[in-house]
Amino acid sequence: MPRTGRIEIENTFYHVICRGQRKDKIFLCDDDMECFVTLLKKTLKRTDIELFAFCLMPNHYHLLLKRNKDKIEKFLRIINTRYAIYFNNKYGFSGHVFQDRAKSFVVLSEKYLYTIVIYIHGNPSRKGFVKDPCDYKYSSALVYKTHASASLINYIKPGMVYDYDQMLNKKDEYFGEEKDFLKLEKRKQRINKKYKNKRFEDESLEKDLEIISKKICCESEKEKRKLIAKQLYERGYTINEIAVVFKKNKCTISKWLSF
Repeated sequence: MPRTGRIEIENTFYHVICRGQRKDKIFLCDDDMECFVTLLKKTLKRTDIELFAFCLMPNHYHLLLKRNKDKIEKFLRIINTRYAIYFNNKYGFSGHVFQDRAKSFVVLSEKYLYTIVIYIHGNPSRKGFVKDPCDYKYSSALVYKTHASASLINYIKPGMVYDYDQMLNKKDEYFGEEKDFLKLEKRKQRINKKYKNKRFEDESLEKDLEIISKKICCESEKEKRKLIAKQLYERGYTINEIAVVFKKNKCTISKWLSF
């Protein structure tokens, strides 16, 4: 059975996890990790993808990326292929270095964004490699803690650099560009309104749906629903809200938004 395509949405954060084949180690020494960081820098320059956090572990790596014009799939294909060639040539191996396709999780809320940053940086301490995450060389934890620009991590997006204590105390603060912040603020205002009927989550959604439906003319009913869903999302409604309107699951709505 063929696997489904990765859900790709522009201007969206993704938490990416990529493991070694059979969970084998993909980094056998510091030189391997430094090579991967170098390839990471080059791939970021080559693609329209932004890096906001990372952590390299012996048998896997974590990246917090923001997808812009280029797809996450393209970014991962470039960096994983280049690193696999380096790894196999260095150690005389052949075949796959990475396990199947990298996992990617769409980040659709500020709270989840904070959680992911802390989770990514906490990997080395949870495994007992270090006591303080900032003591681990191959992650972006030090940047967040000290605002420093170490040689290996000076390509982290500056807008994400905040003190850990501030991160924990300011749950409503958002890491991202101004347009994304305003979009989320608008979405929160609508979510906070009380339910005025059972069918929709608020009155504004019902009105917007009616207005958009009248404007869109499309021969295919399926294509019309996709266009309506996309315009609702652009107006700040969540995937959950749109899923309620069309009585579909979130995965289906996400696919509609990426068409």
